[in-house]
Amino acid sequence: MESSTTTEGSPLPTTSSGLRANRLGVPAIIFFVVAAVGPMSGMMGASALVFDAAGPGAPMVFVLMTIVYVLFVIGYSRMSYYVANAGGFVAYIARAFGEKVGSATAATSVLMYTTLLCSFYGIYGVLAQGALADVFHWNVKWYWCVFVTLALVSLLSYKGVDISLKFLSVLLILETIALGAVAVAIVVSGGGESGNSLAGFAPAHWLNGNLGVAMLWAAGVYVGIEATVVFSEEARNRRTTIPRAAYGAVISVGIFYIFVTWALSNAFGLDDIAHVAATDPNGFIFEQAQDKIAHFWSVWLHIQVITSFFAVLLGLHNILARYFFALGRAGLMPSGLGRTHAATQNPRRASVAISVVLGTVLILFTVCGADPYLVIYEWLIGLGTVALLVILALTSLSVPIFFRREHPGAHGVFPTVISPIAAAVCFAVITYMAIRHYDSFVGSQHNAAWLLLLIPIAAAVGLGICLTRPRGVDFAARLD
Repeated sequence: MESSTTTEGSPLPTTSSGLRANRLGVPAIIFFVVAAVGPMSGMMGASALVFDAAGPGAPMVFVLMTIVYVLFVIGYSRMSYYVANAGGFVAYIARAFGEKVGSATAATSVLMYTTLLCSFYGIYGVLAQGALADVFHWNVKWYWCVFVTLALVSLLSYKGVDISLKFLSVLLILETIALGAVAVAIVVSGGGESGNSLAGFAPAHWLNGNLGVAMLWAAGVYVGIEATVVFSEEARNRRTTIPRAAYGAVISVGIFYIFVTWALSNAFGLDDIAHVAATDPNGFIFEQAQDKIAHFWSVWLHIQVITSFFAVLLGLHNILARYFFALGRAGLMPSGLGRTHAATQNPRRASVAISVVLGTVLILFTVCGADPYLVIYEWLIGLGTVALLVILALTSLSVPIFFRREHPGAHGVFPTVISPIAAAVCFAVITYMAIRHYDSFVGSQHNAAWLLLLIPIAAAVGLGICLTRPRGVDFAARLD
């Protein structure tokens, strides 16, 4: 352990091996999860694609995805009673399948979060550049927006979860009000072209050949849900905090997506929403803000899109910092990453390491002249989403295996067997759809399907590191 010396000559530790326990309650974790999911950024980035595939059935698509994630939460929240580790889902998979599968999954998770973060920085750069030009008439290159933001996110994450939480809380409240007000205004004004119709929920509008593609896009907007277990070591009364935070986050995000897409669908008309979203994917929501409220609200919405993406970047940076910390502590990554600051007990080294990795990748893309949207965003969002779906399916399967082996008969059959297996099947089907329609997912002009090879390569690297460790890799939970 590193140390420093006081004026009296006594050594003071500068690092610690653990995160601060009893730091976060239910509201704090919900704020982190929902901010990392980014309802505003998710809606602006994916809703047009879901509308394009499902038309007026988009609200029902989000209903179905919310049900799938609730089925997932039912199982893993029960397992959270016994497993508390900043390694998140990796710790669950390792507990059920062993350290080799856990190590392979850990490397895949690092790939997943890194690619998703880089993809979000790509689209953020485009949106920030546009907003600065439209609102403030500043002509700034997209990459300056990206690297300045990366520096600020890195600083906040380095300072610790407490200051990050304060920023996330404010940003989340503002973005929810900004977009929620548009949906409420549509409903209050009579619902638009179709009135406040519920016809979009009818099977005829969503039970069609495009349902799988629509669910594929909808599945990706829940990125960040893992924060409920990543922060388990820092949670107060984790056996009640983690399940409540998980249910609260999934259900609140689901209701938000369902309500907003339902209002937008009626506003443009059930017969026209798919065409509108396809022809103007970046502006159809702003159009409703200006029409139903005022021009200033449309401008405010532009600004809130940027702050929403900032919240996503900050939330995911904190999550990945805890991943690096947990993997350093487990022996899969350099052990120095598995240390926290003695005073704040924040994983500062891990946070710095992530900043270096992200900065390196983004600099390489920039130097090579990659388009921030068509290459950085579209290439990497597809890769990251497929990796996420694979991890969710494995995590679901780990629940029944864990309970059968270690706690047979505990908690009943439905939460420990039926619901997690149902979730695993759903995620497996969506993964199949993602691979089958990958060209449309990332843009057929890119021929980027080869990127999917990075998933088995990452898994092989993780397995290889595990096999070369003389003492193996230890993913065991650090809490009783």
